[in-house]
Amino acid sequence: MTPRQNGGDATASNGAVNSELISAFNAGDWDRYREIISAEFVYTEIGTDRTVRGAEEMVALCQGWRAAFPDLQGKIVSTTEAGPTVVLEIVWTGTHLGTLETPTGAFPPSGTPLQINAASISTFEDGRATLTRHYLDVHGLLSQLTAPRTSG
Repeated sequence: MTPRQNGGDATASNGAVNSELISAFNAGDWDRYREIISAEFVYTEIGTDRTVRGAEEMVALCQGWRAAFPDLQGKIVSTTEAGPTVVLEIVWTGTHLGTLETPTGAFPPSGTPLQINAASISTFEDGRATLTRHYLDVHGLLSQLTAPRTSG
């Protein structure tokens, strides 16, 4: 039984709950994703300068990433947990098959497979995420999207 199925009872570690959040993203399970974040959830994406509030805005942001990279998967490389705070090192991999909407403009599909290094710092209360600051290697992302393609 997950913490959310038990009325918010924090029966799992915050690190395990954060891992479950990444798994829900990887599966595109937006109902499960909504269950893991609090109603007051605030997400800041460092590097893109985006901040969203609440489950619906967060799911819409995630769906935007998945529209641009339908096979996007996060792999947790390391987890550090201290009380209500969890720090993840994540490697995101996917193929740029849809338009990537950014605050500075859109990138049309390139077919480029890419890898993005990231770290997130999340705070949990009663088994749910309340705050996440996601540090993305935007330079690496843009370098991969705009790099000259070689024919093979």
